Amino acid sequence: MPRMNILSQAEQDAFDIPPVFNGAERKQFFEFSPTLLEMASCMQKPTSRISFLLSCGYFKAVKKFFKPQDYHRHDIEYVTHRIGLLPEQFFCEDYAPRARQRHEKQILDYYGYGRFDEAAEGLIKNEIASMMRAQLKPKLIFCRCVDVIIHKRFQLPNYYQLSELILTSLNQRKKELATVIDKKLRLETRMLLDGLFEQESNDKYARYKLTLLKKLSQSTRPTKIKERTDDLVYIAALYKSLEFVLPVLNLGHDR
Repeated sequence: MPRMNILSQAEQDAFDIPPVFNGAERKQFFEFSPTLLEMASCMQKPTSRISFLLSCGYFKAVKKFFKPQDYHRHDIEYVTHRIGLLPEQFFCEDYAPRARQRHEKQILDYYGYGRFDEAAEGLIKNEIASMMRAQLKPKLIFCRCVDVIIHKRFQLPNYYQLSELILTSLNQRKKELATVIDKKLRLETRMLLDGLFEQESNDKYARYKLTLLKKLSQSTRPTKIKERTDDLVYIAALYKSLEFVLPVLNLGHDR
């Protein structure tokens, strides 16, 4: 079975590349303090100075770090002009991984944020588990995780890392519910639930009973009132049969 995509491919790409600034935003996020400019001036390679300051601006905007090959050309031109260098002096292949890691640590310290390490991962796993129990949709969980991570002052991970945490938790939750259902449901309850997927006729396009129960008729015709009453009696019986297991499933009061 293919892996679920929480975000569309376009949304994934947008999450994992630097934000696209307009002129006003570029001026806002690439406004550097004397401290940051001093830190950059101590770096020997022009590429290191440019990359460091670009990383500062991007982190200030979205609390993430990005690959140097994804830096936007207009941003490179803007930053190089600010520090008296030329765009041609930037070579992404010259930005060594060790230098990049060191610079990211300096930026995190400067802005008062931490790495998305094991401690941060453990915290967000607990948040995800809580949202799973509330039956939130994966995309909403993803967006709320982003907010929580920023609120807790950790750098944002990439899409894959965060989505894996959510999908792993989702699969675990499904297994937990399946185990409870397998152990707790009585035969008569299983038969009632199976009845929800019976079709109203032999026509392959006929609707399932579950579909029909979702929309109760508002007609005042006696036959329709009788049908509606029968449906409500069926739902009441189903609820009574499931009542004992619902607290164990812990699906939340609004579901």
